[in-house]
Amino acid sequence: STLRRRLPEIAIGVEVRTPPEIMALADVHRLSPGQVLRLSANIADPVSVTSGGHQLFEDRLMRLKGALAVNLL
Repeated sequence: STLRRRLPEIAIGVEVRTPPEIMALADVHRLSPGQVLRLSANIADPVSVTSGGHQLFEDRLMRLKGALAVNLL
């Protein structure tokens, strides 16, 4: 069918989520555009790859040619 042939061409959003950060409400209130929010996650910590709210993989971050990448486990 036409739909089956077009499935490989359909683009979907994929998110990579680090473990949540815990912050005091006062610190959240002081956040503003342009600030850098330091993450406590380590590059070796697991991250979740999701799409449409569904977890696809649990993976690890890595560096690849100077960029952050996800190593699918």
